[in-house]
Amino acid sequence: MKNDLFDIKINNSSNPWFDDYTTITFSRQKLQPLVDKIIKDCSDRDCYESAHQYDSLVRLALRNVSEEIGSNRPLLRALMFVIAEQMPKGLLSWHNPYVAAHRSLTSIYAWSSPGFAEARRYNEIYGG
Repeated sequence: MKNDLFDIKINNSSNPWFDDYTTITFSRQKLQPLVDKIIKDCSDRDCYESAHQYDSLVRLALRNVSEEIGSNRPLLRALMFVIAEQMPKGLLSWHNPYVAAHRSLTSIYAWSSPGFAEARRYNEIYGG
């Protein structure tokens, strides 16, 4: 039996040269209703032609999360962790709701990272 609690380490440093990690403990049981909603919303979407179309469904499910928690980055990491644990083996195309949800959460997490938008813009202008 898996322990209900797990830890997520988040880098809180705004300095790219020095890390400042904080560990936050999450409960699988408390996250499960949100995971179930995200997976349900991403299910039966075979008509979607690209993976990014799932992003709006995931963002809609996250809309009901209280903004009083502060940064949502730890929550996104915890949701990615739980979804990855529950992802069934086999078909791993983006039509699989677990794959689609995990990919969308990864994208949302990346865009919420400090400096990501600026780095992306720099890469598009000047190249990698």
